[in-house]
Amino acid sequence: MHFEPGKIERDWTETITPMFHELVSSAEYDEKEADAVRQFKTLLSQGQNISIKKNARHIFKDRDQKPNLDLRHFNQVLSIDTENKIATVEGMTTFYDLVNATLAFNLMPQAVPELRSITVGGVIAGLGGQSSSFKFGLVHEMVTDFDLLTGEGKVIHCSPISNSDIYYMLPNSYGSLGYVLKCNIKLNKIAPYVKLSYLRFSKASDFFQAMINEVDSCEVDFIEGVSFSPSKYILLIGKFTGKLPPTEKCLVPLHEPFF
Repeated sequence: MHFEPGKIERDWTETITPMFHELVSSAEYDEKEADAVRQFKTLLSQGQNISIKKNARHIFKDRDQKPNLDLRHFNQVLSIDTENKIATVEGMTTFYDLVNATLAFNLMPQAVPELRSITVGGVIAGLGGQSSSFKFGLVHEMVTDFDLLTGEGKVIHCSPISNSDIYYMLPNSYGSLGYVLKCNIKLNKIAPYVKLSYLRFSKASDFFQAMINEVDSCEVDFIEGVSFSPSKYILLIGKFTGKLPPTEKCLVPLHEPFF
């Protein structure tokens, strides 16, 4: 299913039976993992510095060396557990593709970084969050466990109880500890619409107090704030809703003049 903004291609009235949905077979994944280990060990035996091939170029600069470890095919959502609200996803999968897959089950990750090229593994090894992070934290805090390809060419499983030191050290390590081949990430039940409200303030103190109040109440699903000048502040809050009120406008696509 290909998702386009404003075209949520499913029936939101349909009841999803709680179950486990395997999208890629375990055998197919195991074969890819074995190939990654073979690649890595071959490069090590040749004395090469290892750099990962990626589909997207670096946002800020050209890469320093020619990438030689090809993990670009680790870009699939492996399974979705609709009962426990967990997705098993490979490290090179973009959040765009992850959301695309989970929307089919009325689910989405607890926080979704806004750039389409951001990958799940990349945001775990770095740091990332979005406007729902005031409820759920940064993205790595939504990851229950992961499989890591280490600098020795081994794959280890990391969780709060297995290799817990690596599990807690990986965020913000920027690939220095290894690369996430797959992980389990938490999902939330969602509704088909988000009601947006724009609150305008002329004083910073009022703006921040309003934000604090919204966070403390925890009644909304998304919060963002923007300062345009010392006297112009916008607080944007969003809340999931099942229906589009007849007096409201559906603001898609995103090139609407409203934005």
